[in-house]
Amino acid sequence: MSRMKTLCSLALCAAAGLRADVTIRYQSDFKLAAGLPPMIEQAIKPALAKGSTLSVRMKGNKAWSKAGDVAEIVDFTKQELTLIDAGHHTFATFPASELAGKMAAATPQMSAEQTKALQQAMSSIKTTVDSKMTGRSELIQGVQAEEREITVSMAMPMPAGTSQAGPGVRLVMQIWNAKSGEALRVPAIRELTGFNLWQKYFLNPTGMIENISGKMPAIGGMVTPMLEEILKNQSVILRMHVNMYMPFMVAMAQKMAEQKGGAGVAIDPDAPTMQINQEVVELSNAPVDASLFEIPKEYTASPADDLVRSMVQNASGKASGPQRIRVSSTVQSAKLVRQPAPIYPQEAKEAGISGHVILNIVVGKDGTVQDVSLVSGHPLLVPAAKDAVKQWTYQPTLLNGEPVEVVTQVEVNFTPSE
Repeated sequence: MSRMKTLCSLALCAAAGLRADVTIRYQSDFKLAAGLPPMIEQAIKPALAKGSTLSVRMKGNKAWSKAGDVAEIVDFTKQELTLIDAGHHTFATFPASELAGKMAAATPQMSAEQTKALQQAMSSIKTTVDSKMTGRSELIQGVQAEEREITVSMAMPMPAGTSQAGPGVRLVMQIWNAKSGEALRVPAIRELTGFNLWQKYFLNPTGMIENISGKMPAIGGMVTPMLEEILKNQSVILRMHVNMYMPFMVAMAQKMAEQKGGAGVAIDPDAPTMQINQEVVELSNAPVDASLFEIPKEYTASPADDLVRSMVQNASGKASGPQRIRVSSTVQSAKLVRQPAPIYPQEAKEAGISGHVILNIVVGKDGTVQDVSLVSGHPLLVPAAKDAVKQWTYQPTLLNGEPVEVVTQVEVNFTPSE
C-alpha cells in the first residue's frame, strides 16, 4: 500500500510540474554469436546499431530525449509531443495521446497472404512469461538497485529431422531497477520515475502495441505480455542485460547447411544467439540548457505522420530510399501547372481583414495536392486558402528517375483588391 501511495504522489508531481533538472544517459552494446549465417548477421546488425545511445534530459515541465535520428520533446503541461528531425530540419507537434495511432498508421500493412501465413505460423507457438526478484542488489551511479529476472519462452515445432528440445526461442532479461525508496532520496530518480508514469498513462505503450498488432496479427500476443511485465515496475531502469537464445534458428541453419552438402554451422544451440547490455553511464542534476527544448528557428513544420513514419523506419532498420522528400517553396512553385486563385471570403472583406495564409502541403507522385495543414493565418482566411491549394497541380517530382511525394510550404495572399 505504501508503494502505491508513493507512485500516486509521483504521478501528481509529474502532472503538476517537475522541479529538478535531470540528465540520464544510457550506453548499450550488442554481441552476436560467432558463426551466424552472414545473411542473418547483416540483417540484425544495422538495426542494433541505431539504438546504441539513449539520452533523456528534463527541465521544468518538459523532457527531451533522443535515440536514433529523431529527438522528442514532451510538454507535460500541454500534454503535447514534439518530434524534431535534425537531418531534414523539420518538426511536428501534436497531442501525445495520438502517438499510438500514428505509430500504428506508420506500420506497413501486411497483405492478406502474409497475414494468413503469419497467423498459421503463430498458431503453433505458445508464449509464456515468468518473473522473479533474484534478491541481488547493487549500487549503480550512487543509487540502490535491485535485480528482477524476466524470462520469455516461445515453444514451437522444431524442423523435421532435428533433435532440438525445449523452447524454440527464449529471452532472459536481468533488469536492475532503482529501489522504491530511492525515488524519495534521489531527486533525479524522483523526476524520472514521474516521467515513466506519465509515459505509461499518456503514451500508453501497451495500447500502442495492440494498435500495431492490428496490422501484424499474432505479434501482439508475443510482445504485449512481456511489455506488461516490464511495466509493472515503474522505477527507473539503471541496468539491463538480455540473453536471447534461438535454438530454432540454429536448427534451421544447421539443416539448410546439411542440405547444401556443407559441414554445418558452428553455433552452440545452448549459448545466447544475441546479447544486449544497457547501463546508465551518466545521472546528474546539473543545470540543463533551456535552449535544448526550443525548436530552432530555421526548422519548418512538417506533417506529424511523416516524422512518425521516419521513427518507425529507423526503429526497424528499414530506412529505405526516400518515398517523400522536402523541397523549398521557391523550387516547388516553379513546377506549378495549375493554380486557381482563392475566393476572398465576403466576411473577411467586410471586416477589412487581409494578409497571407501559410500552409504545409504534401504533393503526390502524380503532382496533385494530397494533404494540407495550417502553419499560420487568420481564421477567416484559412478555409478559402485551403480550398484553393487543394486544387493546385504540379509537375511530378522525380528522384533517380522515380516519382516521389514532396513536402513543401506555400503562401496564399489575400489583398483588399481581390
